[in-house]
Amino acid sequence: MYKFSPHNVAVEKVPPGELVAFETIDALGGQVKDEDTVLDEIDWGKVNGSTGPVYVEDARPGDTLVVEVLDIKVDDRSVMVVVPGHGALGEKKTFKSKVKIDRIKDGFIYFNGIKVKARPMIGTIGVAPASEEIPLQLPRPTWRQHGCEEAVRRNQTIPTCIRRGGSPSNALT
Repeated sequence: MYKFSPHNVAVEKVPPGELVAFETIDALGGQVKDEDTVLDEIDWGKVNGSTGPVYVEDARPGDTLVVEVLDIKVDDRSVMVVVPGHGALGEKKTFKSKVKIDRIKDGFIYFNGIKVKARPMIGTIGVAPASEEIPLQLPRPTWRQHGCEEAVRRNQTIPTCIRRGGSPSNALT
């Protein structure tokens, strides 16, 4: 799912308080297979996807939906992409775009011989808007994207306002 929309079809229907597990794909939509991946060949319209939505029974506009993130389990690899003029390197354009894949084991990422503690997070979580469709690449007040602010991590509780009746909880990248 690449947009929050009142027209998204729920993949599951649950009563309030139900425990739900999501299996997600990485933020690049599984398009990076190895370090030889050519960034110009990535379909950027298929990145930052979200899993769901889940229809929460009896949810009404104005209700608060509380999501408790109990755990986040990750795969055994980490994908990093650097692109001149984007991300942490800002406007520096003195390097070529590159894909880096590192392994994750026992809660650590092994990056060029350096062991770094992994801190799994959810990139996008939110609820369906009342009427408009919202591409996940654009930040809006009806959802939270945590790429640059405090990240959603395990053992965290997120309250959000229901925008439409029976609102699907479009969640988890």
